Amino acid sequence: MSSLILQTATRWLLSILLLVAVFAFLRGHNDPGGGFIAGLGVTTAVVLYALAFGAPAARALLRLHPRIFVGAGLIIALLAALAGI
Repeated sequence: MSSLILQTATRWLLSILLLVAVFAFLRGHNDPGGGFIAGLGVTTAVVLYALAFGAPAARALLRLHPRIFVGAGLIIALLAALAGI
């Protein structure tokens, strides 16, 4: 799909969604929010970018393969569990 309106709106919304995700991540230390909500915000931004510009452009935006993010998240969760033990 090639919509000029969607592409223009996405350029504006991408930075706003990423800033809101950073805010939610940093606020989640003492208040509701945190990593899960920030991850949803980043995912929303990337999916919107993929809808506007196509999947290859969204993969180029990430710069790393999504499996690396999944693996890093699982390793961090494992280390957090081991630290508690």
